[in-house]
Amino acid sequence: MLTRRRTLKLAAAALAPALPGSTAFARVLPRVQPLVRGDTGGSRLALGVLWGFVPCTLVYSVLPLALFAGGAWQGALVMLVFGAGTLPHLLGAGFALSRIDLRGPRVRRAAAVVIGLFALGGLYRAVFLPETLGQGAFCLF
Repeated sequence: MLTRRRTLKLAAAALAPALPGSTAFARVLPRVQPLVRGDTGGSRLALGVLWGFVPCTLVYSVLPLALFAGGAWQGALVMLVFGAGTLPHLLGAGFALSRIDLRGPRVRRAAAVVIGLFALGGLYRAVFLPETLGQGAFCLF
């Protein structure tokens, strides 16, 4: 049976040649493993702080707005408002998901249905409403 540590090592070894940040990951991994195994509030907080340094595509989508906001302080304000706007949703999702058993077959089937519905919606838009593809992800008409 694979342990978490063995799984992380196998993943790092498999991805090492392919990823440019793999050497940094290989250096950080031994220091992060005690946090992953820890079940205290401090280890969870430290792991969360480290997770904050992982790149996020939502942040990348707001960075151009901050860049063209008019100045450094205005850009910082854009990023602060973005962070303040996403924080309640992230906390709420974390709270809700911590109370749900995500390993059951019902959850997997529900996730598969939701992904399938999004795929069908995307195909529908591509075939029947191609002019809406440039308007945004959730604009159907």
